[in-house]
Amino acid sequence: MGGLGRAPGKSVHSAEPGSTLDGQSCAEANPKRLVAPEFDRDGYPTEATLEAIKQWPHTDFAGLMDFCGEAWHWPDCWERLFNGRRIEASTGGWSGNESIINALSENEFFFWTLCWQESKRGGHYVFELPESRT
Repeated sequence: MGGLGRAPGKSVHSAEPGSTLDGQSCAEANPKRLVAPEFDRDGYPTEATLEAIKQWPHTDFAGLMDFCGEAWHWPDCWERLFNGRRIEASTGGWSGNESIINALSENEFFFWTLCWQESKRGGHYVFELPESRT
């Protein structure tokens, strides 16, 4: 079964769980967005989970990182550093985690372009979230 990187409702960014950084509820910001990742019977992220990642809006990349952390198979291989702005993730070669990385690279709101910092052989990735403009 797929492991959860964070307990449901646990958020490491400054917005309240279930809301975007601008105070909107997740449902208001994107009515089709899943509240939590879904897994198939073998523990892999479902297509709906991967689609949610691909369509996650740029106004809530911190929430996207929480969502991906919950979907990540090995929680110890998904770290949020520097007040949650820097993410270091290792896939461990597990295809479910690699599917999450691929979905992030296909995000329609330029997550990869804006946040990707580094990739290393063996499936290690570093992302940095832009500073919030409040």
